[in-house]
Amino acid sequence: MVIQMNELETHYALKKPIDRVESMLSIHGDLPIQQIHERYNKTWRSSITMPELTGLLRHKRFTKKGHTQVIGITGRKYDATVWGVVLI
Repeated sequence: MVIQMNELETHYALKKPIDRVESMLSIHGDLPIQQIHERYNKTWRSSITMPELTGLLRHKRFTKKGHTQVIGITGRKYDATVWGVVLI
């Protein structure tokens, strides 16, 4: 996937967290919630908490795509919800 510079500039210029998450998922595809959280906080100076992100993902713009197994810091596996953008 090749991302043009103007696409990235538009992606980073977004102000509202919900628009940022939608743009991220549109560009990178479906992602587990932990990865969305990590990428968001690494990309933008104003970070987001997991409860705030969960609230955003409940919006009608997003849909649950399924679950995936994630290995935590302790080495244990757990389920993570995969989220994507609703195609209109």
